[in-house]
Amino acid sequence: MVIQSFIFYWRKNLAVALGVAVSTAILTGALVVGDSMQYSLQRLVDLRLGNVTHTLTAGDRYFSEDLALQLENRLGKSSAAVLVMEGSAVVGGGEKRLPKVQILGLDEKADKVFGLSNHFSELSDDEVIISENLATRLDVEPGETILFRIRKASLIPLNAPFVSDEEVSVPLRLTVSSIAKPSEMSRFNLHNTQTAPFNAFVSKNRIDQLMELDQKVNTILIAGDDLKTSELEAALQESWSLEDLGLRIRPVQSGEQMELISVRVFLDEVISNSVLNVQPDAQPVLTYFVNSINSNSGSTPYSFVTAIKDENLSDNDIWIYTWLAEDLNLKQGDSLRLNFFQVGPLRKLEVREETFLVKGIQAIEGIFGDETLAPDLPGLSDAGNCRDWETGVPIDLEAIRDKDEDYWDNYHGTPKAFISLAKGEQLWENRFGTLTAIRFEQNQFNESDFLKNLHEDFQIED
Repeated sequence: MVIQSFIFYWRKNLAVALGVAVSTAILTGALVVGDSMQYSLQRLVDLRLGNVTHTLTAGDRYFSEDLALQLENRLGKSSAAVLVMEGSAVVGGGEKRLPKVQILGLDEKADKVFGLSNHFSELSDDEVIISENLATRLDVEPGETILFRIRKASLIPLNAPFVSDEEVSVPLRLTVSSIAKPSEMSRFNLHNTQTAPFNAFVSKNRIDQLMELDQKVNTILIAGDDLKTSELEAALQESWSLEDLGLRIRPVQSGEQMELISVRVFLDEVISNSVLNVQPDAQPVLTYFVNSINSNSGSTPYSFVTAIKDENLSDNDIWIYTWLAEDLNLKQGDSLRLNFFQVGPLRKLEVREETFLVKGIQAIEGIFGDETLAPDLPGLSDAGNCRDWETGVPIDLEAIRDKDEDYWDNYHGTPKAFISLAKGEQLWENRFGTLTAIRFEQNQFNESDFLKNLHEDFQIED
């Protein structure tokens, strides 16, 4: 009866059998393809990262090389400090040019992290190892030279106020030492992409000297299969120093105080808030470069003005030096105007002017004669005279008088006026921070205790 039933319904049974066969083939094929795809993706990850399991990246900031060593000692895992930069490659006098080349500055420690043997450790300062795809695109062989134009790196953000951005790239000519294969990290990339990057591996020491980074890096690679992220975060919290945050402590000119400053010129708000929480009696300082100080009698060009926390200064008050009072024929109670740039999005400059009443006139001495109140601005603070200034804002050199040069020779960047901190923050706050320094009384300051308290108060987040 069963056999007769199969025979009688043979058409329906055949359709069911074919459906089952097709479905089975599809499912089996999908499992095979999926397994193959998973293997392929895993293989690409292995070629892209090697033995690297964790990375620390600083964005547009820089760690000290010592942080990598500290983490290695605490975690017992291999780590390497690396400079990851972007540039272009040129050969044949410009006949062939390739943009978006990833420049990697590394040393012998990278071999251990990547799982290689004597590969990058033998790289000299005048050599470069390039990836296969870069060699193919440029049609170069070992022994030939490549001119790299590397995007300029700076500890100070290039789009920060008063920072010159004229040099956007730095040239570097290197000889091709070898061509890296995929097994030699030619596809190394921290970005999750299947496209192989154009890689150029360069001596970290050479890049550091070229960019004047003072042994700073923007990436730390760690190889640790069993390393937990929580363990890395704990080790990082115990290892970071002020240098890793781009900060340093220095004595001020008077010798009675110490101050915390940033290599980025402005202190990040999260840092300044944390420091003031640890040192509530500290003196916050904001110094800004103004285009001119004007009165009805004349104009003084290009001066520093400092905002300080002082209960005797209202928002409309200003203290000035005797030098400025004589130059503009001012006395107590007179009004003056500060003309300055505000830097907006995409470095758009907006000219603003604010009016103040002269609260008092001070001699250039003590805190009122301290040239360290002015932040270190490359191209300005280190200039021998005013006409050598190079800043990120337009400078009218014709407006600078002999007496302004004499002031610079005698007092350098010493501010010529003081306003209230609240008013200064209102006028000059920017996305890089509000303060340029925080000062402490030297006889009440202990650097070890300060760092310990700051570690407890300030947490580095992902």
